[in-house]
Amino acid sequence: MFDAGDVEVLEPGEMRRFDADGRAFVLARSKKGVYYAVRNICPHQGVDLSEGVLTGRMRPAEIGCYDYEDSGEILRCPRHAYEFDVTTGNSWFDPKRARIKTYSVTIEGGRVLVDI
Repeated sequence: MFDAGDVEVLEPGEMRRFDADGRAFVLARSKKGVYYAVRNICPHQGVDLSEGVLTGRMRPAEIGCYDYEDSGEILRCPRHAYEFDVTTGNSWFDPKRARIKTYSVTIEGGRVLVDI
């Protein structure tokens, strides 16, 4: 387990790159305060995802209406804007074939622990 720090290591809606055991990962904290960790490499062209943006998503709505949910659970790649759901690792453009690896995150004794 990698100790990423105190439970306040990130504010809600923030993310940061960490390196552990020769692997780079992104630790993200959703707007709801939940921590997620994903591999730091975009499967499309190997870009560093920690340089991207943690954002929200469009939800289904009536025709002509747009409903944006700013959950802080979508990681957008900085090169081609490919989007990945940090809760599952699935992409929005091809969820069955394009995904990023996710890592389990637990909170113990006020510390954020990532299972790398």
